[in-house]
Amino acid sequence: MIQAEMICSSIDKVVPAVAQARRGGHELGIDIAGTRYLLRGLDQRQYDELSARFGINSRQGNVQYGQTVCIDVMFCKNKELAATQAIRRGEFVFDYAEAQTVFFSRGIYAELVLHPRLAGRLYIDLQAQALPIWGAENLLRMMVAYKVFMDGGLVIHSAAIALSKLGYLFYGVSGSGKSTLGKQIVREGGLVLSDDLNLVTQSNGTWRLHRMPFTGDLNSDDCYDGGVPLAGVFQLKRGSCNGIGSLGKGQCVASLLVCIPYLNNDLMRQDPVMERINTLLSSICCGSIKIAKGPLLGWLTQILEEGDDQTRIGV
Repeated sequence: MIQAEMICSSIDKVVPAVAQARRGGHELGIDIAGTRYLLRGLDQRQYDELSARFGINSRQGNVQYGQTVCIDVMFCKNKELAATQAIRRGEFVFDYAEAQTVFFSRGIYAELVLHPRLAGRLYIDLQAQALPIWGAENLLRMMVAYKVFMDGGLVIHSAAIALSKLGYLFYGVSGSGKSTLGKQIVREGGLVLSDDLNLVTQSNGTWRLHRMPFTGDLNSDDCYDGGVPLAGVFQLKRGSCNGIGSLGKGQCVASLLVCIPYLNNDLMRQDPVMERINTLLSSICCGSIKIAKGPLLGWLTQILEEGDDQTRIGV
C-alpha cells in the first residue's frame, strides 16, 4: 500500500491541477437533514447513478433550498493523482487539519474545507479505469458527518428501528450484525430507518433519531422515512443466541466513539465529540445486545417495551 506520508506531501501539487481540470455539465442537489448538498460538475454517468442512488432525496441542482453546501467535482490528469492507483480498492488515506480534512483513495483526492465556510472539492484522475461515483458519495458522507456535528447532532454507524413511535439505535463496527438485524426486521414487517448510518439530534433536551439516505444491504425503499424520539442506544454484537446485557457508561462512550465516522479519527475534534456522546448518554439508556440468526422483532419488542427486571434497558 502507498505510504500516507507520500500521498499527503503531494497535496500542494494536486490542487494547482484545477487550472487544467475538466468539469462535467450537471448539478445535483441531495437533501439531507435540512441541508442541500449541491454537487457541481458531474458527468452524465455520475449524475444518473447518484440520482438513482439517492432517489427522492435528490433534485435538480438549480432548485432553491434553505442551507446549501457546495461540492465541486473536477476531472484531472495529474501524476500525483495517478499515484493513488497504488492504494488498494476501498482503502482511504486521511489527513486531518484545523481548517480542512483531506483524503485520498484509488484515483481520487478529496478536500473538505471547514473554514470559513463548509465546502468540498473532489478531484478524479482522468486515467482511472472507471470514474468512481463512490468518491463523490464518500466525500458527501464525510461532509454530512461534520455538518451534523456543527449543528449539534451526531452521525452514527448503526442500524436503527422504530417500535411504537420510539427509536432504538444499535451501533457497531463492520461485521457486528447491523445489516443482519435490519434485513430480519424488514422481513418481519418492522420499521428500519437505516442499516448503515443514522442521525441523532437534540432539541430542548430531547434526542431524536432520524433516517439518513445511506444504507448498507437494504434498499432505500425498505427503510422508514421518518424521525422518532430516541429511547435506547445499544452496542450490537453477534452471538449464538439473542441476549441483552448491561454496559457501563465509560464502556458505552468508548465503544460509541469508534462508530462516529470520520470525526472519531480527527484528533482535534475527539474531545468535543466525546462531550457530545456523554451528553447523549446522560439522558438515554445504554446497554449491549447480542443477536443470532432467526426471528428478532417479537423478542426485541418484548425486551424493549415490556422488559422485566432482568431484561429492562440499562440493567
